[in-house]
Amino acid sequence: MWADDLIKESKKLVRRGKKYVKTLPREYQEAIGLLAGRLIGEGVNRMYESRMPEEKAIWEIGRPMHHGDLGYVLTEDGKKRRDAFMAGVGKGLMLSDIKDRDKWVHPKKKTTKMRKKRTRR
Repeated sequence: MWADDLIKESKKLVRRGKKYVKTLPREYQEAIGLLAGRLIGEGVNRMYESRMPEEKAIWEIGRPMHHGDLGYVLTEDGKKRRDAFMAGVGKGLMLSDIKDRDKWVHPKKKTTKMRKKRTRR
């Protein structure tokens, strides 16, 4: 499954889960999303750790995206849409993959250069 498909499927999963938590206050929605994201991430980690070294190497070559990356995408999209559950799921996925954060490919913030203003004399 490629990154776009994974993002699309995860958003479907979030929409399905949201119908169960939409009656709860916003902070509870985020907490339940965080728990769901952590559980999903830990499941992915357990699946990876149970593989033989050769299978892990194949997995790493064929894997298009870390679940931490997916968490980043869901968190940003959840913030944009003001969707606490989606943002919580994203945060949970990122927390469960925090040890691999240097391998994530999420966009880095651009550094801005300060320019000196020229004054006319």
